[in-house]
Amino acid sequence: MTTNHQLPSAKIREHHQELLSKLARVRETIDRLERGEMGEVNEGLRESVKFFDAELRPHAEWEEDNLYPPVGELLKRYGSPTATMEVDHDAIVGRIDRFRNDVAAFLSLSGRPKEREQLTRQLIRNAWQLEAIVSLHFTKEEDVYLPLVDSHMTAKEVEKLLGGEH
Repeated sequence: MTTNHQLPSAKIREHHQELLSKLARVRETIDRLERGEMGEVNEGLRESVKFFDAELRPHAEWEEDNLYPPVGELLKRYGSPTATMEVDHDAIVGRIDRFRNDVAAFLSLSGRPKEREQLTRQLIRNAWQLEAIVSLHFTKEEDVYLPLVDSHMTAKEVEKLLGGEH
């Protein structure tokens, strides 16, 4: 099995991990803000904006300019153009399962306020994440896939695709 350090894309993967760890610090700042722990919130918010502008935005721009063109060619030859949408579905289903489990735990914790408070924050975060993933997923479908359907499929073909429903 190949480890990440042996992969040609290792530096990109490592950079993603670095960005994710910094994104976790943003989340920690927002958690402190939500709990009313204002001591370091202002500085954390400033650092968050700096991170987004100085690192996350340039990373996205670099990927679009440098990574996506060759990956697009690789997808044409070797990949599946819907693979990233399937990853979205996996993330959505995983968040749904996590939410269901957290709701069951939350409902069973009556009389245990500390655990209930922690699960409340977890439920809120998971719901926001689920909403963000689903909203982005639908935007991708509606902005990229459905215009192709509208332009290149007949109403009869779409009706067959939908199985007469939806």
